[in-house]
Amino acid sequence: MVTAESRFGVRPEEIAYRTLDGETIIINLVIAIPAAYALAVRPVKKWRDVLFFFISTKFLPVVASILPIWILAKNLGLLNSRNVLIILYTGINLPLAIWMLRSFFREIPRELIEAAEIDGASLRGQLTSIILPMAAP
Repeated sequence: MVTAESRFGVRPEEIAYRTLDGETIIINLVIAIPAAYALAVRPVKKWRDVLFFFISTKFLPVVASILPIWILAKNLGLLNSRNVLIILYTGINLPLAIWMLRSFFREIPRELIEAAEIDGASLRGQLTSIILPMAAP
C-alpha cells in the first residue's frame, strides 16, 4: 500500500503543518502589506510609537502569555483546532512582517508614487503596479 510517508517521506501530520504555515503566511501578507504601505508612504504623526508598539509585542515572554491564550481559546471553543494555531501564528509574526515590509516600501523612490498619483492611479493601483513589483525580490 502506497502512503504519503512511503511515497514522499513525509508523515500526514507534517503535511498538515506545512499547509498551516502557508495559510499563515498568506494571511500575514494580506494584512501586513497595506499596513506597511500606510506607514511607509503616508506616515502618521506618531509613527515611531506605532512601530515601537509593533516590535514591542515580540518582547512579551511566551510563558506570560500561554495561560491567557489557553483560557481564551477554551472559552471560544478553539482548543485542539487549526484555527487557533493560525490565529496565534498570525499574531506572532504580523508585527515583524509589518516592520520588514515597511523598510522595503520606504526604499521605493517617492517620485514614482507621485508620478502614479498624477497619472490618476488609486492607492490600490499604486500598490499593485508600482510598490509591490519594485519591493519584490
